[in-house]
Amino acid sequence: MKTMLYVVLPQAFQNVMPEMANTFLTNLKMTSVLNVIAVQELFMAAKTVGGNYYKYFESYLVIAVIYFVLCFAFNQVFLLVERHMRDTDDYALAVEYLEGD
Repeated sequence: MKTMLYVVLPQAFQNVMPEMANTFLTNLKMTSVLNVIAVQELFMAAKTVGGNYYKYFESYLVIAVIYFVLCFAFNQVFLLVERHMRDTDDYALAVEYLEGD
């Protein structure tokens, strides 16, 4: 159990973290697909506002800025976590034990 907790999981999480971040950001960007199944979200709201006030460009520009800010912020958080995980050496690789023999 200690080997799994202190050796295997930190290494596995370090290898999986970039793909998890990519998947999360892709899902965030693909939320516009949800309006196909009648879920109220940003693009649907912009379409409604654009239809009511005839200001499509402004409404789509606002949601583009919102998506950019969200993606940029989450990307920076993931980069910070990846950098923190890369800098930590508080676990031992199994190879280090073999080299000592």
